[in-house]
Amino acid sequence: MTKKMKIKDFKDSKVFCPAPFVHFFVHSSDVPKPCCAAEIYDTWKTPKVVRGLRDEWESYHYTELRQAMIDGKKSDICKRCYAGEETGGISDRTNFMDQYSRVAPDLEINVERGNEYGSPLDLDLRPGNLCNLQCRMCGPASSSQFNKEVKKDKKLLNFIDPFNEDYESVWASDRNLEFLLENIDKGIKRIKFLGGEPTIMPEVDRIMDYLIDIGKTDVQLFFTTNLTNSNKKFLDKISKFESVMFNLSMDGIEKTLEYIRYPVNWYSLQKNLAKISQLTNVEQRIDMSFTLQAYNLCNIKDTMEWAIQHNERQSDSKVYIAPENLTHPARFSYRSLPKKFRDSVVKNIMDSDAYSHPDTHVTHKLKSRLEFILADDEEYDLFDFADATFRLDASRKQHIKDYIPELWDVIEPYYTAASKRYYRKA
Repeated sequence: MTKKMKIKDFKDSKVFCPAPFVHFFVHSSDVPKPCCAAEIYDTWKTPKVVRGLRDEWESYHYTELRQAMIDGKKSDICKRCYAGEETGGISDRTNFMDQYSRVAPDLEINVERGNEYGSPLDLDLRPGNLCNLQCRMCGPASSSQFNKEVKKDKKLLNFIDPFNEDYESVWASDRNLEFLLENIDKGIKRIKFLGGEPTIMPEVDRIMDYLIDIGKTDVQLFFTTNLTNSNKKFLDKISKFESVMFNLSMDGIEKTLEYIRYPVNWYSLQKNLAKISQLTNVEQRIDMSFTLQAYNLCNIKDTMEWAIQHNERQSDSKVYIAPENLTHPARFSYRSLPKKFRDSVVKNIMDSDAYSHPDTHVTHKLKSRLEFILADDEEYDLFDFADATFRLDASRKQHIKDYIPELWDVIEPYYTAASKRYYRKA
């Protein structure tokens, strides 16, 4: 008789991850994957194939990866997590291990069908690129507004590829939706919604309405949102669920945020944060998803100070800064800045009162990311960063010197050269 395997059997493993057994990442413009950090299909040996999601869940892509996990063998599919852990950081793998070691240690897993229920228990759904912002480090595949901008200014923004919005969502069919939600009465504990901007997507509305209609409001909803939507219809709908978590896509505060996440308004975001914080079913911990990049490095100290003040004012909700060092697009990485300059900025942050503040909600994860930047000697081409900055500025009628003057002092000659070269050719 084959021994039944459970999550807890692998609690000490440095290779095993629950994601291929319980989690499903489904994006309208990508292949389904075990999680958002998994490598794309080139690594999975086959070209992109759009087919039923159940077929994918039981395909050899998944069975081979699950078997490797059980055997303690590292797979290139998961190399991003393993690489992050080797530098002393946490990863999606360690997050999944922490979560499932707590909530489902006795869950039975198997190679063929993932788990005892035979379909995903944890969903990461990204229905499309519908979005109302044009974040600089984002792209057309995740922002419909960015896609319109690129198509409108093809010559100016020729360093960005447009996205074919006619692509049919792989999970919008009733068959695929039924598969995703078939464990709603058995094991599904949480559904994550990302985008685009999930709070304005009709597909997300459809799923919430379905859950409300069948009385499954005990499923936790998790939104990664740009915090621009606080209309009454949306707030009324999420208030029907027992638990809602928010991950805020905010890469700084004030003018820096308005520059990066065009055309957002900082004052409006603060009002919207207050609105969702007042909902009794919203989890007290509100993560602030932070992509450490060239544009916001000089704004981190101010962001920490804002978060500390917010947490001191609020008796319930706390903002937890959860940064990741931006790697793509590489032109906007902190590595595009001269090492001497970025090290000076980081050391100034570390010397600040905010950095040594006891509020671990604010500084805990940030410390390892800043230490990594200090230890990093690599530098990218500053002209590429300045050129991309100029082109986006020209398209949006902005100028970096009005928003982040510290960076203008660094890139001015390169920015000016990029401007002259473009207009000379035009």
